[in-house]
Amino acid sequence: MKRFLMLSVLTLWGLNVYSQNKIDFSGWAPSNLDQYKGTCYAYATTYTALTIKLAIKINLSSAQDINENAFSPAFTASRLQQHKSFLKRIFTSCSVGGNIEKAAEILKNEGAVPVKNFRRHTNTTETELSNAAGSTADKSLPISSCCYAVQPAELADAAAYRIQGFECIIDTNTSRENTSTIVEILKKYLKVKEPVICAIRQTSKLRSNTDLIYHIESDVDANNNYKTSNHAICIVGFNDEINGGSVLIKNNYKTFGSNGLAWINYEDFKKYLSYAIVLKAFNADTFPMPLKYDKAELF
Repeated sequence: MKRFLMLSVLTLWGLNVYSQNKIDFSGWAPSNLDQYKGTCYAYATTYTALTIKLAIKINLSSAQDINENAFSPAFTASRLQQHKSFLKRIFTSCSVGGNIEKAAEILKNEGAVPVKNFRRHTNTTETELSNAAGSTADKSLPISSCCYAVQPAELADAAAYRIQGFECIIDTNTSRENTSTIVEILKKYLKVKEPVICAIRQTSKLRSNTDLIYHIESDVDANNNYKTSNHAICIVGFNDEINGGSVLIKNNYKTFGSNGLAWINYEDFKKYLSYAIVLKAFNADTFPMPLKYDKAELF
């Protein structure tokens, strides 16, 4: 009898997950920031997606605590820069040459560091450089540069947050003829609260969007070539009832949409989507004690 009841519960749970027509887990995302130049790959992958995974895993319930433990995009961007050849380090910044797959490789091999801990082994922390107090920095990369020499102690801290890898779930060869093909792939992961990191072909209209529900303009976006991406965002939900069915994207600009979020119709989104990845689980089951929001830091 006990076994029968357990199987019944699991069956009902499975039916609920795979028949649901909406989900929104943006509440586990950190506050929206302005990315520094071309470091969208670090923001979408490390700051947004990895922070969401940690917040859900260790049950961070308040926005303040999520922000306190948000992962540093500057760490990821800096490590990418340090992995370049000598000449490329001299002539290019961390805004050049990055993508979501390279960012995910850094998370797999090296891990990540919370914004508030990055550069705490030096004289100035990342948060202090951004002139933030008591919450995640408004800009986690200083205006002058996005490239730091990551310290050995920071690499040691980052190792606690390594992931097992990542999976490419959609690529440029995935058929766009049937929108449901793309949508069902995305839903498979979103239904279990897995943020989907996307490389997209962003247009100027999408970049400047300030509406919660984004409406495509055919004369602006009709000829968009999704096979060549120029930006990275993160999907944090979907809803079959909004605007004929839409995904909820978190962009990397403070003025974008509503609190950095916007709903984009399924049919329209596939015109932007180049490829998508999801992060695999953390290597560890336990983590360093989470940072807690302290109102005293405001004074």
